[in-house]
Amino acid sequence: MKLPFSFFLALRYLKPKRTFLSIITLISIIGVTLGVTVLILVISVMTGFDRELRQKIIDFDAHILVKSEDVMRDWRTLQKKIDSTPHVVATAPFVQGPVIVEFQNQRLAPIIRGIDPAQEEKVIPIRKFI
Repeated sequence: MKLPFSFFLALRYLKPKRTFLSIITLISIIGVTLGVTVLILVISVMTGFDRELRQKIIDFDAHILVKSEDVMRDWRTLQKKIDSTPHVVATAPFVQGPVIVEFQNQRLAPIIRGIDPAQEEKVIPIRKFI
């Protein structure tokens, strides 16, 4: 039976001719095995970290935000229209704008968002952030 060249070459170098070569072969096999094991472990950890980071970013805000330059007076009609769109799971209205806050004799102008907690919970897991 004739072996393919790659198998022939591998078997030729795996068989020890002297004791020193078998130790080198053993060290090489252990090194490659350890390297592949560490590589698989690192890739698994990084994949899990990436997945967790993506989930945290996705959970932080809604997937789509519908905004208007002016005050949106007919937001209920728009919400019903968006809710009737296929593949839309939930919607939640919000009001957002700048406010003036004084804290430790400093005036700040943060942006504040007003939400309906019952509807917002359907969109993002808000209890995780409170």
